[in-house]
Amino acid sequence: MRIIILSQPGCSKCKALSARFADAEVFELQPALLLQLARELNISSLPIVVLSGDNQELEEFMK
Repeated sequence: MRIIILSQPGCSKCKALSARFADAEVFELQPALLLQLARELNISSLPIVVLSGDNQELEEFMK
């Protein structure tokens, strides 16, 4: 399974989540780009987390 965290520079919640999931890939985006992405996806809080994997992996992770 792949975990991707999209954050903005200086976000304390994003850093805490990154520390909890050390194997996650973290991408810091500029605030304008992150805001545009959040609007497109109708997301209202940070960080944005993307989980990718097969159904069994995702089911196990979400337990």
